[in-house]
Amino acid sequence: MAQKLQLTVEIPDEYVLITKVEYEELQKLATKGNSWESLAWFKQETGIKHPDTLKTMILYPYRSELEKFVKYPEKKGSPWKFHKGATLDWLENNFERIARGK
Repeated sequence: MAQKLQLTVEIPDEYVLITKVEYEELQKLATKGNSWESLAWFKQETGIKHPDTLKTMILYPYRSELEKFVKYPEKKGSPWKFHKGATLDWLENNFERIARGK
C-alpha cells in the first residue's frame, strides 16, 4: 500500500508563487521593452534571414501600418529602426496574415 506524505512550505512575504504560464507571460512582457532595434534583430524575430525576403513579405506590403513604429531608411545605407514592443505586438497580431501573404 502506497503512503502519502504531506509537506508544508512557508513562502516568505517578499516572494510570490505563480504558475509556469504566468511566469512565461511575464518573461515575454519583460523582453518587449521600449527600445529601438535593428534590421538584424527583426530578421531574428521573424526567422527570415534574407533582407530582401523580409522587405517583400513584410516591410513594404504592410508599410502603412508599420510606419507608426518602424523607421524606414531615409536613403540607401541608412539604418532600419524597429520599436521593439510595438513590432513584437504587430508580428504576433498579424502572424496569420503574414503567413498567408495577404
